[in-house]
Amino acid sequence: MNFSAEWVEMVPNLGWRAEFSIPMELAPLNATGNNHFTLGLDIMFGKNGELQLVTWDGKVLVETCGTRAPELDKDYRDQIPLDQSFKLAYDLAVPPFPETPCPDPEK
Repeated sequence: MNFSAEWVEMVPNLGWRAEFSIPMELAPLNATGNNHFTLGLDIMFGKNGELQLVTWDGKVLVETCGTRAPELDKDYRDQIPLDQSFKLAYDLAVPPFPETPCPDPEK
């Protein structure tokens, strides 16, 4: 299974992109009946373009560092109405951040 993602890191408003794949046998498929399945995954984004693909039970399937995409750089705080949870996320997104395996970007 192939995936691609583009995102903007909230602080410092830097754009990233990544492509990655996982073997189908590692995909956590959950039967929902009538030959239908759901795929139980979360995507986690960290500092310096870190991306993790994680199963719902916490198993990390992919950990990679994205590639800088300066054309995606944007500060979204003034562009969208901030509900309380999103405002809280911005308020909490201040250094120091947890360590990451990804190197500091060249802006």
